[in-house]
Amino acid sequence: MDRMDMIIAQLKEKGYDAVAHDVIKNGVTKHGISIREDRIAPCIYLDDLLAKAPDVELDDLVTQIINIYENRKNIDIDLDEILSKDYILSHLYIALQRSSDEPLIKRDCELEGIEEYLLIKGQSVEQGSWSIKLNQGILDRAELSLDEAWAAGEANTFAPNATVIKSMLDVMNDMFDCDFEEELGNPAIPMYVISNRTNTQGAVQVLDKKAVTEFARKHNASKLIILPSSTHEMIIVIPADDEELDLSQFESMVTEVNATQVTPEERLTNRAYILHIDEV
Repeated sequence: MDRMDMIIAQLKEKGYDAVAHDVIKNGVTKHGISIREDRIAPCIYLDDLLAKAPDVELDDLVTQIINIYENRKNIDIDLDEILSKDYILSHLYIALQRSSDEPLIKRDCELEGIEEYLLIKGQSVEQGSWSIKLNQGILDRAELSLDEAWAAGEANTFAPNATVIKSMLDVMNDMFDCDFEEELGNPAIPMYVISNRTNTQGAVQVLDKKAVTEFARKHNASKLIILPSSTHEMIIVIPADDEELDLSQFESMVTEVNATQVTPEERLTNRAYILHIDEV
């Protein structure tokens, strides 16, 4: 009997209807456990618990799972409401992940190796922010067409002022409450971070043609280099107009950052992309 089976057996002995529940996140399979009591049974990721304490005893691990479940079980989410047509249309957004075979409502992205997919985003007092990937079953239940869904996703994702572009220095200043420009001076290669206002699943904002075009024109740039930092944001580099671009150095940078600083479920590609503004 493997560890997952032993955990589920102990939970069942304690009266919890536990089942193994694997979830695919950006092409990465996360192993988890759901305790079924209501129509909503959030997944408790075993991988995450073991990453924090790989040598944890089985009894302690089961106790952690029970505590997480007990804290979550009274989440005030009305499933009929969040799967209704009106709610979905007003809470539907686009996000990005690596190209995959996952059965979602999705389409190819103009950035090779990446796909766009639709998800319902919400927030509750007890759980904070949450999201549900859209699939054909949810579409059928809500009597939504694909065209309606994508139109709503685009309108919500690229609403006025939804896209935020900040210099890397400003982002670092905000994170560490320090004036990095004073410490380091102006960087040789100007870099900017593009995301949404919550900095979650915001890499898609690079597809906001209006915001990106305005940014490029403000900086007198005819082309931009796009680096897929993570599913949450991308990095924009402004090259000199007369510069002969060699993407290999940028792709080496992305590869190194992905390998050392980005979790597998948040990685996009090890690529760099050129965006010509006259094509935006």
